[in-house]
Amino acid sequence: MSKVLVVENDAPVREVLTFSLTKAGHEVLPAENGEQALALVDEAEVVLLDLALPKISGDEFLRMVRGSGNYVPVVVMSGVYSKESVEKKLKDLEIVDFVPKPFSIKEIVEKVEKGAKFTRNVRELKRSTDRIEGFIARQAAAAAASPSPRAAHP
Repeated sequence: MSKVLVVENDAPVREVLTFSLTKAGHEVLPAENGEQALALVDEAEVVLLDLALPKISGDEFLRMVRGSGNYVPVVVMSGVYSKESVEKKLKDLEIVDFVPKPFSIKEIVEKVEKGAKFTRNVRELKRSTDRIEGFIARQAAAAAASPSPRAAHP
């Protein structure tokens, strides 16, 4: 289905998420910290992001990603912050959703699917836009190649 970057420093939690998302049909790119995640984010179609990370925190990672122009859908997880505090803290960074820890696997899969649907919709919009642009370019080329009605009648 989708390539999901799972950014979680707790190895057993990362392994459970990797197993569960793989079982749900996703390809998982695991990362244990923000540095590893930065190296993989351009491959991801959805990011599942813990905020409490070593080296580069989750919110720093997200600010760097958004600052580079990457608007991959991000689902944030946290056992430290509430949904309200996360939404306030990250309000300008356009997250898809928030999942509190401890979480249910069903909830994680649903939120990742929500992000994946967003990615599919953006892809379809881009394909439609490309088709329209191609049609316009072909019409313009055809119009330029045919003689102008005014040129035939001086």
